[in-house]
Amino acid sequence: MNVKTGKTYYEAEKIESLIDLLDRSHRLYADEPFVMYREVANEDTIVKTYGDLHTDVDRLKQGLAANGKQGSRIAVIGENSYTWMLAYLAAMNGDSLIVPLDRLLRMDEVKVLLQRAEVDTLFYDAAFQTELERVLPELPHLTLAVPMLVKRAAKAERERVGELLTSGETPHNVSFMSFDALLTAGDRVIENQERFSFAPLDKEASRALLFTSGTTSTSKGVLLSHKNLAADVMALAGVIRFEQGFRSLSVLPLHHTFENTCGFLTVMYFGGVVCIADGLRHVQKNLLEYKVDMLIGVPALFDNFYQKIQQVLVKKKKTRLVGIMRVVTRGLRKIGIDLRRKVFSEILESLGGNLATGISGAAALDPEVIRFFDDIGVRIVQGYGLTETSPVAAGCNDFVFVAGSVGHPLAGIELAIDSENPHEPGEILIRGPIVMNGYYRDETATKEAIDKDGWLHTGDLGMFDKRGVLTITGRLKSLIVLESGKKIFPEELEALLNQHEYVKDSLVYAQADERGDVVVSAKIILDKDAVGDEEQSKISEWLAGFIKDVNRSLPQFKNVKSYFYSFQDMVRTTTLKVKRNVEISGLSELVANHKLNWRQLIGKNIDELSQKKDDDHSDASGSP
Repeated sequence: MNVKTGKTYYEAEKIESLIDLLDRSHRLYADEPFVMYREVANEDTIVKTYGDLHTDVDRLKQGLAANGKQGSRIAVIGENSYTWMLAYLAAMNGDSLIVPLDRLLRMDEVKVLLQRAEVDTLFYDAAFQTELERVLPELPHLTLAVPMLVKRAAKAERERVGELLTSGETPHNVSFMSFDALLTAGDRVIENQERFSFAPLDKEASRALLFTSGTTSTSKGVLLSHKNLAADVMALAGVIRFEQGFRSLSVLPLHHTFENTCGFLTVMYFGGVVCIADGLRHVQKNLLEYKVDMLIGVPALFDNFYQKIQQVLVKKKKTRLVGIMRVVTRGLRKIGIDLRRKVFSEILESLGGNLATGISGAAALDPEVIRFFDDIGVRIVQGYGLTETSPVAAGCNDFVFVAGSVGHPLAGIELAIDSENPHEPGEILIRGPIVMNGYYRDETATKEAIDKDGWLHTGDLGMFDKRGVLTITGRLKSLIVLESGKKIFPEELEALLNQHEYVKDSLVYAQADERGDVVVSAKIILDKDAVGDEEQSKISEWLAGFIKDVNRSLPQFKNVKSYFYSFQDMVRTTTLKVKRNVEISGLSELVANHKLNWRQLIGKNIDELSQKKDDDHSDASGSP
């Protein structure tokens, strides 16, 4: 087993809990801005300082206690907002368990998670009001509901929230209370010097419950402690450095640990400013108006910027010039002269002018995209981790930068590759204070994930190169093993397929032939606009040639034998990872329903097969 331990490059002031983090930020940056946001897009920007944050968390914590909510199970669901952050910190720094939930889930899915976690207090966006009331009869533990972002909700939702707050109505024994009323209750307690006391903090106790992606009945609940989260902030602070006052744009959902730890807690540690985006379609506008220095995102976000820049360069006939200047400035950097931000200032202005750092996670980003941005003066680093590791365990940093890799383990974190042959990929194992306490009410799954030596088995496959740089090669569950024992990593083939301008995405998986042998198969998502109307009649012919070219570059055992296409995007998680199990299950069902074998799928448009299935169902049900 090949083990690497992350090096510490920067000495950082130690924190052991989020209470330490909040107090430290207040001590160092009290009068400095912490967050900038709008209640509604196009309204005036609201600024809250670190002093405001410290005071408001205290007010909310005391207000909750005054309403009998010490030691509660508090869920928060909604868009990124200052109130979301306050609810999170007040729960974590009180005696409560915080349960951040995905706002894109259907309310019936949210209901199941609220039931599983036995949540008694819910902070939620007012936009969910009607749907929330529908499921209240099935939430026996819930007794207090606090609406947020009321001004963003539709008129009917706003009016209903207003009725509940003014009338004091308690549908199904649930009291509705405004966020401001909770803060005011906290003010009264503080002013009357009747503060509620809280139990001494146990840094290792589980204080956050985060449900992983998947169906609500099978999703695992990850239990994290103050120690886990503080350790991850410290591990990041040991390998990266940001100047006080730097601005980060908050785009990814805060319920996800990637944004939560990197774009919220770590920004707090460095005294940065969290600029909350008005929404995905406003990202470029927000980069410009907030003059953002750092952006945390998924590969699709950075790839979108890259594609738009390339389109503008083509339109202005500057593609060749930029290519030449990339080579020139790269050469100048080798002798200590860095002119990137001056030479490429026009491109950088389209990204706000100040953007210097991007952090990408959740999936692999095309190395060419990373190299392009680095050449124009924006360093995009990839990180790696899981919710179970709080979440970041490895990443490129201020001293280690290899495009296409996830760099070194973070400061003080151990990573291992479970492989007898150091030149072959193996399962990635992680050990250190960032590893979760376990899965919620699932001792069996916890023991399967964390072995007796404290190693977390990630299910991901990777390998270290000679420099100790980690590259992710795939998922253990998606690995295709042939009868010969040879192994195929679907992600490797998908990267090759995705390089073509017509291909938006792809999924490589194993089908079985008539004898049960493995057939390497590919679902290819085509970009309808890129293909064009004239070319659509020739897709099958083009696809055959394309797959033939791809196969020529591969050993024969890795050749794609069955392939088909679609124009419909694949099912994804909120961090835009393809839900492989859902996609493969759907494909298997489609093949079974049409009684097709792998040969009959070759070159087919499976959208037409899906439509035929829907039409047949409609005819059978007697629909006109």
